[in-house]
Amino acid sequence: MYPNRDKNPTFVALVFVKVDKNYYELKKSTREELTKPHIEELGQFLENVSLTSLKGSGLSSDLMIEVIESEDLNAIEKMIDVYKSGAKASYGLIENVIVT
Repeated sequence: MYPNRDKNPTFVALVFVKVDKNYYELKKSTREELTKPHIEELGQFLENVSLTSLKGSGLSSDLMIEVIESEDLNAIEKMIDVYKSGAKASYGLIENVIVT
């Protein structure tokens, strides 16, 4: 009846990030310079964590949702801590996190 019952649970975290409007006013090359170390910082977790960024017309212009999936809740917590203090921290403020 429950085929996945013996598998490790997968945690999904929705990280709501308020993006500073000044970020979008930066030159594309400057944004790329900020993004490269950001990806490297978060990349250390990608063996155990899946990360997807959502930004769309249905969201307010300053809201981005990061979707983090992992079987390791500690890895999600560490990734969020790195996100808060990383290269793009001054341009994105984590306002809320929901873990399911």
